[in-house]
Amino acid sequence: DHMIPMLMMWRWCDDDTWPTWRDQIFTLMPAALRALVPPLVHKHMKKRMWHHGVARYPKEERLVKLDHSLKALSYVLGKNDFIFGEAPCSTDAI
Repeated sequence: DHMIPMLMMWRWCDDDTWPTWRDQIFTLMPAALRALVPPLVHKHMKKRMWHHGVARYPKEERLVKLDHSLKALSYVLGKNDFIFGEAPCSTDAI
């Protein structure tokens, strides 16, 4: 339930990880746009995550929730590579 928003928060909003993601995602963008677009995206995603409710948790609590979600996913997967069998399905893409 929280995993995708928590991962989005980690990628797009976390001040520790954002510079790395920003540099990887926007590296091919022309310099003039690269100066404008990433800060706008960063601000937009922070606002979006606040409205979703994820950004209202302290960082430590977000990490605990993400850890619980990832452990639950690991339990469901067990030794399987995919959730519902030997081939990926749309659920695996989520």
